Amino acid sequence: ADDYVVKPFSMKELLARVDAVLRRTCERTAPSDSRAVPGGTVDFKDRFIAFGDGRREDLSERECDLLRYLLDSQGRIVSREEILRNLWGLDPDRTETRTIDMHIMHLRTKLGDKDQSLLATVRGKGYC
Repeated sequence: ADDYVVKPFSMKELLARVDAVLRRTCERTAPSDSRAVPGGTVDFKDRFIAFGDGRREDLSERECDLLRYLLDSQGRIVSREEILRNLWGLDPDRTETRTIDMHIMHLRTKLGDKDQSLLATVRGKGYC
């Protein structure tokens, strides 16, 4: 939580607080445009993975967002529900989909992660 408004409040007060939060948000440092992964580097701006051997794999926007989210979690187990809510903007209680699994599979293929050492599935919990 960054701020709160006590009831009753005016719309003018609420909008002023929202504007203040947005101003502070813009001052934060932008996330890095590239990140090292085993065997190469991910370029989030241009959405590709460059490997040390010169090979290059393009990433879709969703794959790029998912990979950044998982890297930012720093080894924490991330559930499908969390990914659906935070990246796809969907309510996991009202959505039945395997799209997360498919995106993970595509990322593993592009990363050359056949043994799931980079993107691990934690059965019944999510991905790490």
